[in-house]
Amino acid sequence: MRLALVMAGRIVSVGIPLALMRRMIDMGPLALPTLVWGGLRGGISVALALSLPDSPIRSAILAATYIVVLFAVIVQGGSIGALIERIKAHHGVTGVTVH
Repeated sequence: MRLALVMAGRIVSVGIPLALMRRMIDMGPLALPTLVWGGLRGGISVALALSLPDSPIRSAILAATYIVVLFAVIVQGGSIGALIERIKAHHGVTGVTVH
């Protein structure tokens, strides 16, 4: 039951921004499942940062963690297709489609 709630929360928290961003950039039909399933990496980072005891640097660590996770999801996740296409073009790979 808990896992279903977590996954539903991930779908909502990733699906709404994706739906809003779809006007600017279409990441394809695999974007939502990839980000929902792959979001575990950021979730672990945030959970570890939140588990730190109160200290003067806790807020800074939390802020840095959120920035890194957002960068990974938005910038790296949003540009992975273009990166793969550039790598394919550089190496002369044909016949493989990335959406």
